[in-house]
Amino acid sequence: MILLEKIKFNKSNNVFSYWYSCVKTKGAWSIITRFAKYARRYLFISRMIKYAALIIAFIETSATLVIAASVLIIAIPLILTGFVLTLIISSVKYKRTDPVISKELEEAQKIIFIEAPKGYNRKKSAYLNRMAECFNNEGYKVIVVSRSYRCDRILCAKRTESGIWVVMLNYYFVIKRKFLENKEDKITYIY
Repeated sequence: MILLEKIKFNKSNNVFSYWYSCVKTKGAWSIITRFAKYARRYLFISRMIKYAALIIAFIETSATLVIAASVLIIAIPLILTGFVLTLIISSVKYKRTDPVISKELEEAQKIIFIEAPKGYNRKKSAYLNRMAECFNNEGYKVIVVSRSYRCDRILCAKRTESGIWVVMLNYYFVIKRKFLENKEDKITYIY
């Protein structure tokens, strides 16, 4: 039995290595790894390549290729446009948010990062909000790290009325790289 551990967001250097670590800890990854070992051990790969070549030859001569190609031709520009728009919007938000959060982190004596559960909603998560408010009242600079893309429709960070920051996972890595380089002694993580 393989025991899978939860990946902590502060152990990764960027969002892509975090995602890669998350994929590697899933049960499907261990099944794929075991299957690859089995295939190498019994030289099954040559048969798989032969069957894959037959399947590719069938697809190339069929209408499926035409449909798949047209879908890709339409989807790739749409996806790239979405990525570019997200990059531009988040860059504009970073420029607005960076000076504010930089100043607050410089003034903070104690910083605490709280990992929000997937699907975190600031208005409905009473326990996490109360915990963050308690730490905020004790003098911590509280930053809630959300892995959800539907968190109050923010792309980088949002400051609540009580002074608690809610940041997206990708912006956490920006904060870590830009503002918290030599401040590990001031930082606490709660998972």
